[in-house]
Amino acid sequence: MRILMLGNSFTSANNLPQLIAKRTGAEVVAHTRGGARLKEHLNPNTKMGAKTLAALKEEPWDFVILQEMSNGPITSKESFRDSAGDLCDLIWSIGAKPVLYATWAYQKDCAKLVKLGLSYDEMYEQMHESYYETAKENKALIADVGTAFYENSSDTPIYADDGCHPSAVGSEIAADVISEIIRNNYRQLAANDGDEFCPRCDANLTLQKGYRNDLPYWVCKGCGEMLINPRVETDNEVAWICDQCEALLNEQDGFSENCDSWKCTECGFVNRIDTSMIYLSEAEYQMSLSNPYKGMTDEDVIELMSYGEISNLDERENVVLVKRDGKNYVKKILSTYNESVYRYLICHPIAHMPQISKVYRGDRYLVIIEEYIEGSSLSEYLKKGIFKPTEAVHIVRNLCCILNELHTLECPIIHRDIKPSNVMLTKSGEVVLLDMNVAKWYDSEEKEDTRLLGTKDYAAPEQVGYGMKASSNKTDIYAVGILLNVMLTGKFPKEKPAQGKLWNVIERCISLDANSRYRADELIERLDNYLGENTNAGKKDR
Repeated sequence: MRILMLGNSFTSANNLPQLIAKRTGAEVVAHTRGGARLKEHLNPNTKMGAKTLAALKEEPWDFVILQEMSNGPITSKESFRDSAGDLCDLIWSIGAKPVLYATWAYQKDCAKLVKLGLSYDEMYEQMHESYYETAKENKALIADVGTAFYENSSDTPIYADDGCHPSAVGSEIAADVISEIIRNNYRQLAANDGDEFCPRCDANLTLQKGYRNDLPYWVCKGCGEMLINPRVETDNEVAWICDQCEALLNEQDGFSENCDSWKCTECGFVNRIDTSMIYLSEAEYQMSLSNPYKGMTDEDVIELMSYGEISNLDERENVVLVKRDGKNYVKKILSTYNESVYRYLICHPIAHMPQISKVYRGDRYLVIIEEYIEGSSLSEYLKKGIFKPTEAVHIVRNLCCILNELHTLECPIIHRDIKPSNVMLTKSGEVVLLDMNVAKWYDSEEKEDTRLLGTKDYAAPEQVGYGMKASSNKTDIYAVGILLNVMLTGKFPKEKPAQGKLWNVIERCISLDANSRYRADELIERLDNYLGENTNAGKKDR
């Protein structure tokens, strides 16, 4: 998906195009200049106009987002409607969809609002009316950021100091509104282009690697269900699926059911071709996929059975409290993992993390046996209320000490899933970092992650495919910044940023530019300074 944004500083502020790219997974290109009006994008005699007109005529776009000068829809209403109309006609003619980025009224009592001679409510109503009339005339989509600002103006810091431009929080709100409009309309656009979707999970099949609509079978990468194509007849009564990547082996050149094994041409995994392994129904096949012990040796299965199950932890089916020889352990059944990280941690334990005891590998799952540590996660504490600033800083400082050890290994490990449920406090106050299932080795040569993993709202931009960077130690620092804000306010920064000096710390942690974020040791020093200034105890060693 490709998006072109045409506007001015309201569009470029706080890297709004990048925020939208992160939320939509699209390639987003922005043509902006401070104070620019839409009519400038239509003028081939200006640098901006020539650039925009060339991009519209020579490049493919799915959506083009139009943002007029801040008060232009009111003070130059006819010019705005004419320019927007001409741009919409051009956008429709190239097969893209126009989206009007409806901006907001200036902050109450700010100098520019006073100069305009309107009240806050009057400016909002007139802006709203002008954008909606123009959208209706041109059958354009509308991203009504102005109304979102109006509804949040009383309790959220959405304005920059000038009362006109958006704050970082304001741009997050704008990104949410615009991205929702894009996502909701992309499926319709894709369907019109002939894309096909999974009837079970709604995933876009056309975008899945290897998919063709002339295949008799396809395993959806979204939900894992096998889909049967009723339009295609096949001589094969059995669909042979790769145990590693779920590619359809029947369609691979040279495949035969009469061979004992077959090396998948997609992933290189050698599959056993055994008629005793044929499943008579989709339900039976799905059941086999959910068996974590499938593919393990008999010795491993017997050893795993020696751990008596006590109960699920945190109501998670794949995390079980078990007991063996009078000692409690945690058994984790992982479908997402880096096996080499876990095997390294067996021999090289990290302080203040559960000790890994055993690793068992099946066809599709990794089963981990690790030390059981009694305590409560930060998510459980947050159900009772927020933390005092010094408490939150002490906890985050100690968390950073653990991360610093991971990040300074000879081959650094990136955790990639820092969040409240993965940070525990013991009864003695020890901070413990849990769950390494999406951790990876840091590779300075990687330009992007091969798998986009992480938790929504805590994942750094590079974790969801934005930019030309892979996850690094700065990826964990981004999540630490989000975590600290949640501990202090109970909300994410885009909803309610922390205040004072700690907001300055958080803001650097969550910079979209990874290079601008702290290293773990730098953040420890910054938090120690804060504690020294705000507590008698000062630095608290772990």
